[in-house]
Amino acid sequence: MTALFISLFSFTYTLMDRKSQVVVNYAFVSILAAYVIGVSVIYVKSMIRKRRWEKELQFSLAYLSIEHDWSVNEEGDFEGRFIYQIKNVGAKSLTLIPFEDIGWDVDPEFQLFDFQSLASVPEKKYEFERIKHGNHEDFFEWGGQRRRSVIKSWSIIVEPPLEPNDEITYALRIRTRASEKVAFTTKGGLAGIPVNFPTRRASIRYSAPIGYRFELLQDVLVFDGSGRRKHEIEQATSPPTLNKTQDVVTWVLEDPQIGHRYNYNYRLVKR
Repeated sequence: MTALFISLFSFTYTLMDRKSQVVVNYAFVSILAAYVIGVSVIYVKSMIRKRRWEKELQFSLAYLSIEHDWSVNEEGDFEGRFIYQIKNVGAKSLTLIPFEDIGWDVDPEFQLFDFQSLASVPEKKYEFERIKHGNHEDFFEWGGQRRRSVIKSWSIIVEPPLEPNDEITYALRIRTRASEKVAFTTKGGLAGIPVNFPTRRASIRYSAPIGYRFELLQDVLVFDGSGRRKHEIEQATSPPTLNKTQDVVTWVLEDPQIGHRYNYNYRLVKR
């Protein structure tokens, strides 16, 4: 059909006088120019938005601390409390707290996903609304293999906005069913912290089910954005520690590097 149209147009064009051909040429060039300008405008606007977003991510938000308090039961059900203390370090008010995420080797359903404001600028009371980004797959090199993980991510809208130098502390609770079953196998599972923004201090306290203890198979695993191991960072990072009864793992990171995921490989064994 397109070939027939082009043939008819070419035939008609040859029958036109010179003046008509010039008019057609100008019309064609005008349409083409309008198309190119339109596409260019869309591209430029997209790039401007992208650069503004990247600038905000780089300079406007900092985590003063992130605390993770996690537990798992015998069925592999996970429950975690995440406490974030953030600060607007930019020059403009901040309504959107960009993305955070957590990963599993399966795709669990959230049984609970709940925010709670813990402390804030005294004269303000903040409300939170989650923007779900959905799931994506990443692959990480550990245990001699390139292994799949399902990453669930989200952003948060804060009202009223955080003004420059404002700080706020909020908690997030997540509960999933049977997401940690791999921790009871010989290969074990991963636990760790993604570092998406400047972070002064991040910590994990992870409790085993009653009658179980932790075994740390690999103390420190650090991945870049492509899922590749960063051995030099691993060597410079203090490993997690076990308590005397080996049923609680504690890990503290000071000034971890942005754009990396800090993990350890563990398994749960019956006493």
